[in-house]
Amino acid sequence: MIEIIAIIAVSILMAKVASNSNLNGVLWGIGTLVLCILSLFIPVPFGRVLIAAIIAFAVMTVYLVKRGPVR
Repeated sequence: MIEIIAIIAVSILMAKVASNSNLNGVLWGIGTLVLCILSLFIPVPFGRVLIAAIIAFAVMTVYLVKRGPVR
């Protein structure tokens, strides 16, 4: 149950970070939610949500670096 709450919290957090970075928050939130659900196949309890959050944040960081400054 706590892991489901953590998945929802991570998805909302990534959506907020994306919207503050002028990205589509809904898209990044749903993408993070899907990534967290897929991470349920990793046999590490609670660590899988952390791994999914780190992957989502890393992908967003790489995307923002490659996109360049917003004009």
